[in-house]
Amino acid sequence: MSYAQIASASGLSKARIGQMAIGAHLRQMPSPASITGLARALDLPVEQVEEAAAASLQTPSARPGVSGGLVRRISALPARDRAVIEAVLRALEER
Repeated sequence: MSYAQIASASGLSKARIGQMAIGAHLRQMPSPASITGLARALDLPVEQVEEAAAASLQTPSARPGVSGGLVRRISALPARDRAVIEAVLRALEER
């Protein structure tokens, strides 16, 4: 499958797929929609894509089994609650 095909199927840009393919480290966790789209495009479980993204962040919490569907649970929250969580995470990144 080409980068263009994965990008089209996942909803991500071809450039972003290329960055992921060469192992570029993420600066922030991809959105739940991006995780789900990439999992669908690659025919992988969402949890596997979440784990790979978390590992790419290279944070202490990015150990196998830690995310445990966290992205999926957060994505089920109302938009206002998700915005609060995102604001907290951004504030923590700035520390």
